[in-house]
Amino acid sequence: MQRRWSRPAALLLAAALLSAACGDDDEAGEAGPPEDVTTIGVLLEPGGGDDAATSATIEQAETELEVVVEALEPSIDGSDRVELLDLLAADVDLVIAIGGGAQQDVEDIAADHPDLPFAIIGGSESASPNVTSVQVRAEQAAYLAGAVAALSSPTRHLGFVGGAEDAATRALQAGFTAGALRIDRATKVDVAYLPPGAATDVVAAT
Repeated sequence: MQRRWSRPAALLLAAALLSAACGDDDEAGEAGPPEDVTTIGVLLEPGGGDDAATSATIEQAETELEVVVEALEPSIDGSDRVELLDLLAADVDLVIAIGGGAQQDVEDIAADHPDLPFAIIGGSESASPNVTSVQVRAEQAAYLAGAVAALSSPTRHLGFVGGAEDAATRALQAGFTAGALRIDRATKVDVAYLPPGAATDVVAAT
């Protein structure tokens, strides 16, 4: 299958992979012999593209979690979501869809594969017994963004620019810094906040 990545999807995917690794051992075993490597199928959001940092994040997840990721990206209008989900469902141990826009399509395909676990990142609560909705808080996504940034930085010297110095943005900054340090404790993160009422000029802030 073709691998294509969008950065936001990869950030959420990392959290989903961790959840799957901790909670789906029994279900994965039903899909193949215990010695087989678990395969996770991922339906990305439309509009992504090749991204070296995102690819590195997924490769690290595959290595650390000892899984194989098969990822597909739907067309911009999402008209081929059902087809792609069906392809993944026939070949993997777990299907993860990124974005609430895939909710109904996941529900439909999950009904055809009652023994296969599905997860929706950012979806609403599902009544289907084999569909799990995974919600990621903003600071958790920032943690993953920091990890991706550290993985993509050869110098391990990063910057965080906050649009406002308030509690919500400070939480994002803390998550970003923690994620970067999780990859390498020697990572340096420079932090700047735009002054109140200032135009959003990231270049000037740095």
